[in-house]
Amino acid sequence: TKSYNAKINATLDSKSDDYAYSMVLTRDGSYALVGSTVSSWDGSHVDVFFVKTESLENPITSSPLVISDVSGSVNVVTSGLTGDVWTQANNGDVLSEGSKISTEENGGSFTLAETTTLEIQPNTLIEIESITDQTSTLLLHEGEFTADVEDFPSGETLIIDMSQAVAEITGTVFTVTETGTESTLSVKEGSVVFTSKVDGKTVTVYSGQKVVATATGLG
Repeated sequence: TKSYNAKINATLDSKSDDYAYSMVLTRDGSYALVGSTVSSWDGSHVDVFFVKTESLENPITSSPLVISDVSGSVNVVTSGLTGDVWTQANNGDVLSEGSKISTEENGGSFTLAETTTLEIQPNTLIEIESITDQTSTLLLHEGEFTADVEDFPSGETLIIDMSQAVAEITGTVFTVTETGTESTLSVKEGSVVFTSKVDGKTVTVYSGQKVVATATGLG
């Protein structure tokens, strides 16, 4: 969080000065100021003020994701709870940054934000790592899922973060598998940009191709 020290001279209905002693940039792109003002002509009375401006910069966005078309055994936990309390996923559940998705001995499927259908294999753990207006990032801790990404608005991107590589998707059908030491991408339709975390090497993986990322790079 940025902080500032400033002196502000304001023209009100008197000859007094207003002073802002602390100013911070808030999460929604506004500025919050704390200071004092002299409220009498002779300067004998001082009041403290707090001011929050309208948004002056791009806000830090975190729009939730709504799930639908739930099928099979899919469990979710939302952020902000004390510990991880898992519940069966239901249509209309809202996922935000920090939410987790898991399957156990049985897999399942659901649609995320009306654009991405996830077919999740057993023993898979996914976390909503971050959400902005342009990019949603899913962290695949372990397991495997197939995603069918359709009707993505222009300029929006889905990121799959894995232990050894990162996949960048704008619309395609693909499968990702994570073992903890190997991150595998298989593309069924379209193309996916796949980047190694080891050396930063990037390849475009096309329909029918498969790439494995390890601690030595892309294979």
